Amino acid sequence: MKTITLVDTEFQYNSQEELELILKKYPNIKFLGSYEIGDYFTAGDRFTAGDYFTAGNHFTAGYRFTAGDYFTAGDRFTAGDYFTAGYRFTAGDYFTASDRFTAGDYFTAGNHFTAGYRFTTGDRFTAGDGLDVIKCFSGNGMYKYHSGAIITKTGEKWIILGCFCRKLGDWEKEFWNNDKEFPNDGSEASENRLKAYKVAKYWLELNS
Repeated sequence: MKTITLVDTEFQYNSQEELELILKKYPNIKFLGSYEIGDYFTAGDRFTAGDYFTAGNHFTAGYRFTAGDYFTAGDRFTAGDYFTAGYRFTAGDYFTASDRFTAGDYFTAGNHFTAGYRFTTGDRFTAGDGLDVIKCFSGNGMYKYHSGAIITKTGEKWIILGCFCRKLGDWEKEFWNNDKEFPNDGSEASENRLKAYKVAKYWLELNS
C-alpha cells in the first residue's frame, strides 16, 4: 500500500491504475510542497514540483518537467526534454534525461546516468562511482552533439563528446573511437568533432 497526498487529502493506492484514477481528480495540479510519490509514478508534460519533492523508483516525467530544490528520485527515473531541477537534485541509478536537461549546484546521479543534447549542471556535480565534479564546461554548436569537459575534486580531467564521457588520457590514446559516425576521413562532421575536442581540452588546460 502506497500513499499520495494531494491538496491536503491523503489517498492510498496499490497499483498504477489506482494512482491514475486518483490523479484524474486533479487534472491541473502542480506539486508545490514536500510531496512523496511511490514507485512507477508517471507525470505528463509541463509537470511542476516544488521544493523537497521525492519520487520512488521508475518515476517518469514528460516534456518540460520542473522540480524545485532538494528533489530526490529513485532508480530508473526518466525525464523528457527541457527537464529542470533546482539545487541539490539527487537521482538514483539509471537516471535518463533527454535533451536540454538543466540541474543546479550539487546535482548527484547514481551509476549509468545518461543525459541528452545540451545538458547543463552547476558546481559540484557528482555521478556514480565517485565522480565528484568541481568545475565543468558545456560547449554546444561546435559539432553534431553536445561537448564539454569536467574536472573532479581529485583533479581528474574528463571530456564529453556526445554519449562518450572519457578521461583526457583515454581520448589522447584513442580519439577516433566512433568510426561508424565520425571516421578519421577528413570529413566536415569528423573535423568539427575534433575541433570540439580541442576546445574542451584547451578549457581543461586553462582551468587546471
